[in-house]
Amino acid sequence: MKIKVKLDSKKSEVEVAEGSTVDELLEKLGINRETVLVRLNKEICTEEEKLKPGDTIEIIRAVTGG
Repeated sequence: MKIKVKLDSKKSEVEVAEGSTVDELLEKLGINRETVLVRLNKEICTEEEKLKPGDTIEIIRAVTGG
């Protein structure tokens, strides 16, 4: 199934298996889940959330400095 993904200013579609979770998507994209906030269909979600066809994921990177 296809999921719409927005990361930084880039938008793409990613193919994932039926029943995949947000955590599995992040792993597939090579993103450390401890350094991002994820919104599923405009709502903040957990990594355990199951994805459905046509879902939109926005991945927001944590910004640090010092």
